[in-house]
Amino acid sequence: MARARAMQTVELTEDGAPAGPALPAAGRHGRRAGIAGVLVVVLAGALLVGQATLDARHRADVRRIAALPGAVAPVPDEPSVRWTLDAELLEALRLETPVRLTDGSGELYVGAVARSDGSVEAVGIEATNGARRWTTTLTGTAREDVRSGAPGTGCVVAHASSDEGPVLACLLTFHHDADGPLAPPRRAQVAVFDARAGEVLARFPVPAQASRLAVVDGTAAVAWRVLGAVDLEARDLTTGALRWRTSLSVPRSGTPMFGATSGAPRVGRVQLQSAAGLLVVAAGQETYLLTADGQERGDGARQPAYVREATPGRLVLLVVDGEIGSLTVRPHAPDQVVDGAVALPTLDDGSADVVLTVDDGLRGRDPDDGRVLWRVAGRDSGLVVLDGVAYQATDRDLLRAVDVATGEVLWHVPARPGRYGTGVLTDGDRLYVEARTLFGPGGTAVLLAYGLDGLPQAEILPPPGWTSLELRGGVVVATSDDASRGAILGP
Repeated sequence: MARARAMQTVELTEDGAPAGPALPAAGRHGRRAGIAGVLVVVLAGALLVGQATLDARHRADVRRIAALPGAVAPVPDEPSVRWTLDAELLEALRLETPVRLTDGSGELYVGAVARSDGSVEAVGIEATNGARRWTTTLTGTAREDVRSGAPGTGCVVAHASSDEGPVLACLLTFHHDADGPLAPPRRAQVAVFDARAGEVLARFPVPAQASRLAVVDGTAAVAWRVLGAVDLEARDLTTGALRWRTSLSVPRSGTPMFGATSGAPRVGRVQLQSAAGLLVVAAGQETYLLTADGQERGDGARQPAYVREATPGRLVLLVVDGEIGSLTVRPHAPDQVVDGAVALPTLDDGSADVVLTVDDGLRGRDPDDGRVLWRVAGRDSGLVVLDGVAYQATDRDLLRAVDVATGEVLWHVPARPGRYGTGVLTDGDRLYVEARTLFGPGGTAVLLAYGLDGLPQAEILPPPGWTSLELRGGVVVATSDDASRGAILGP
């Protein structure tokens, strides 16, 4: 029997077209469900937009911090070997001052190292792949060995003048092979290379006793120790023409210590550096500040102090004159005198309204009168200042965050038995603590990565076969287990 079809009433419009079925009226529950659905969609959209805004702000903050002096490139959790070089040459490269190529094709690391055959090899190494862009070898006369200064300090990167490209200047000493390895050099000279192409621009003699080299405003100065004094000689960086000589008296009054002076009467090791547009000469407990023409720099030219930091933008001296104080010198700015040992962050975004010192724990001082506003105990082992927070490694905490306005410890990572921090760096997104162990070889260094909230993110170890992990000039460097090769690590 056929099933009867249900009949449906259809309403016709005026022109005879069907109007369609009428929709049922929505009840209270239906209206509420619809409103709730709309609210869910709106809230989800708002959350997505808010999260996107926060992410954009975070990325902008990271980019801002990464552009500041002292920032490092992000370090992968499992770094691999990007390129290798023999360990002595990699140690001698000026990784902190790469040279930009004029054609925009990248940067070079430059430096020079003494070779076992009695020569000195200067090189320019491409930063991206370790390829040699140029190599220049310098030798002496027959039966002479040539040596350069200590790795990383025997050569400096500078500019001969404001309108000329960068140069690599190296202090070379020449030794007669019959004199023995500990005999003083027979003669010395400064060699100046075009840092981008390796061409030798100048070679000129300096006194054989010269042990330090610095360059400022196109002037190459060398220094050496004599009884009760430090002697200096300065020459034009590109021609070798003599510009001036001077002798600086250094009283035989003792050796510098942190906060005190012992009675051992000696001049001590000579330091010569360029910083803040000045030549900085230090020996014993005396430091002189000289202009490029060899004149003492007005008031404060001579200080009972020693150098804590010397960069093109800043010179920081620790002054030991009854009490500990700090003198900070910057180009074209008034000198800053601070009680205590002023902190030396590896990166500082300028957000602190107080002066930070580290001589007796971390202190926040009033910038006007030097009063101690707050103090947090713990010897400093590295510091980064970001957005009003001091991130610090100490002997009490492996890492801690301190509000620089109040001195409140926002969070801390407890110290680990047998492990201590030796420095703190940041890429703007993470903090990296350079950590070593109290026992075993020095190659047991690792990088510990933390978020800005103190949460651990990674323990970064060198690849198998490599050790002695460290950050130099913004890149991660390791040494092979047999110490014959050095490596630049990366993703």
